[in-house]
Amino acid sequence: MKKYWLFLLKDTNYIEEKAFESIHQDADEIAKILFSIIKKTEKTYN
Repeated sequence: MKKYWLFLLKDTNYIEEKAFESIHQDADEIAKILFSIIKKTEKTYN
C-alpha cells in the first residue's frame, strides 16, 4: 500500500520503467532515512 501510487503510475504507463526504478530506489532510501530518524528520536526521548 505504501507504494501504491508509484506502481499505479508505472502500470498505467504514465511513467517509463527507468523512471519508475529510479523513483522507487529513491523512495526506499528516503524511507530508510526517516525510519532511522524516528528510531533515534524515540531512544533520545524515552
